[in-house]
Amino acid sequence: AALPYLCDAGADGSAYTGIDLSGRMIAAARSTHVQAKFEQLSFTCYSSRASAHDAILFNGALQFFADVPTVLRQAAVLLAPQRRSRIVISHVNGAAFVRDEAVGNPTTVLSTMPSLFELGEITKGLDLKVLPPTALGLPGAADVGDDAFLEDFYLVVLQCT
Repeated sequence: AALPYLCDAGADGSAYTGIDLSGRMIAAARSTHVQAKFEQLSFTCYSSRASAHDAILFNGALQFFADVPTVLRQAAVLLAPQRRSRIVISHVNGAAFVRDEAVGNPTTVLSTMPSLFELGEITKGLDLKVLPPTALGLPGAADVGDDAFLEDFYLVVLQCT
């Protein structure tokens, strides 16, 4: 879903790699974005490969991992060592939705969206800084505050320092 926006911003679509556990999602992505590479596997399997990426996006997916700190640390290792490299964590329905889903479907939703404090703890020693919604300039974030904003729309960037 993010690839058209990345290409519009000047990214090379052929350098994009998407992964998903769902073969159906991979098939849909391949049919829509023929220039990109898509693989059906878990991020925990992918993260064992040696490669460097300027961005890693967890789009509505982080809650499916039981150990979020470990997953984010694995992602950090895969980032190219440059200041613009980043991990983007998003969920269009927000942290409150994910918490409700975790209660209603604990077999599938294994965790919740990390708080800004938790992200600060996770990123210690990783040369990453946490960019909350206000730092990203998201409309309305300054009005309600970062923590409240993340309840309804979750978007945080972990950027290399």
